[in-house]
Amino acid sequence: MSGTYRPSKEVATSSQRKRVRSRGMYLPHPQYQRAKPGGSRDSLAWEFPQLLRRIREQHMDFIFAERGECNLHMVREFYASWAPDTRSHFVTVRGVNVTITPAVLNDIVRTSPNAKPLVLTELNIRPPYRAIRHTLCGPQSMVQLTKHSGKQYHQSLPYAHFLREARIWLKIMMHYLISGLHYTNINRDMVCLVYALMTAAEVNIGAMLKTAMRKARVHKGRRSAFGGLITKLCHVAERNRRDELIMARMYGLEILRHQNGCLASTDVQLGDVERRYPLNAHAKALLGIGLEFHEPVDDDIPTDEDRQRTGSDV
Repeated sequence: MSGTYRPSKEVATSSQRKRVRSRGMYLPHPQYQRAKPGGSRDSLAWEFPQLLRRIREQHMDFIFAERGECNLHMVREFYASWAPDTRSHFVTVRGVNVTITPAVLNDIVRTSPNAKPLVLTELNIRPPYRAIRHTLCGPQSMVQLTKHSGKQYHQSLPYAHFLREARIWLKIMMHYLISGLHYTNINRDMVCLVYALMTAAEVNIGAMLKTAMRKARVHKGRRSAFGGLITKLCHVAERNRRDELIMARMYGLEILRHQNGCLASTDVQLGDVERRYPLNAHAKALLGIGLEFHEPVDDDIPTDEDRQRTGSDV
């Protein structure tokens, strides 16, 4: 009978099926890395030391860290308020202006902020096809990038021809940076990104994350992929705003303390206050400090030069 139980038949578990589907290159989720000693860092160091060395050169150690909390309400409000077409670098979330620039994202994930942001753009415009094929598929590979059916530009590269190291790079990118689960034909952007990471090219991780967040904005199912990063951005912006208000108040109180007795603060005292309570542009604007707030000296008393003018009423 077809429904008869066969004790000798082995049943594959869910983890075994995942390993078979991923051809033995299943990377554990970050939340399970603490429970599993060693994690994927040790396996990469043992099998692909050059890959782990490249990750450290790009300051991408954040992929081995645990993901932070994700506030879904903040994430929804962030995407609802974000308008990338306006060329604005601020998103208002709960009354706080959240700065979203490649420099801020690099500071959050602690990657190199000095990398050029146009490296991937130049690769996408004029990709070195032969170098990409030899790097991702091997020096003996003759695979070609598939072209778009209606236009004469290359669109994707078959995943089946990728080397094992290139596949691991692709899984890392899709798991930690750019969400995606399609492993049949890899699009041109991902091919150029994997090629740049496998070579000595410097990649601006912050610019890449901002582009991926902009694309995830129109896909409702992918918005939570950057939930931890967006929540951290909002918390940092709120903390900076609170620090600005505290610094501005302490600066004003210190200046008032120096002016007791109707005496103006000396240059030494002002320098000491500025060192102890550094102010940014927003805090200076709150206090009305800066060259743009200096009023011209005009006591309304006519001088000899004013009397000699033709249109003078005096």
